[in-house]
Amino acid sequence: MYNTIFDCLCKEGKPDEALDLYLVMLLKNISPDIITFNTLILVPDLFTYTTLIEALCKEGKLNVAKSVIPVMLKLGIKLDIVAYNSLLNKNVCLSLLIALLHV
Repeated sequence: MYNTIFDCLCKEGKPDEALDLYLVMLLKNISPDIITFNTLILVPDLFTYTTLIEALCKEGKLNVAKSVIPVMLKLGIKLDIVAYNSLLNKNVCLSLLIALLHV
């Protein structure tokens, strides 16, 4: 359903609305698939996921932030020392960082 809406929004010249809906989808624990990324022409990288995790933690959505980790790993993206430092410097929840270390 989301992919169809993304496609329509992009074809209507509303990519910002499509990206907003993408974030809503993630907040609802709905994982994107390859069709989602192809429709939105998104290529998530380490920076994308670090930023997303940071934003979710700031909003107090720690369980959602934790649910992003398996998606990230499934795509072959692992946090590096720079990403860990970034999250630590931004006071991300310690339990989330511990969860990341055990993956």
